[in-house]
Amino acid sequence: MAEKQCDWRDRDLARMNFWELRALYVRLLVSGATSSDEQTYLKDIGFRLDDMYGTAWRLGKEPVFH
Repeated sequence: MAEKQCDWRDRDLARMNFWELRALYVRLLVSGATSSDEQTYLKDIGFRLDDMYGTAWRLGKEPVFH
C-alpha cells in the first residue's frame, strides 16, 4: 500500500512548478514534519527541487528559467 502512495506522490510532484513545490516544502518544514512519511515527503520535494533548479533555491534565490 505504501508503494502506491509513493507513486502517487511522485506523479503529484512531477506536475508541480517551482512555486508550488517550494510552498509545499516550506509548509511541511514549518509545520514540523514529525511522521516518517512526512519527513520522506519533505526529502522527496527537496530532491525534486534540487534536480529541477539546482541547490540555489535552498539559499532563497529564485531559479533562472532558460
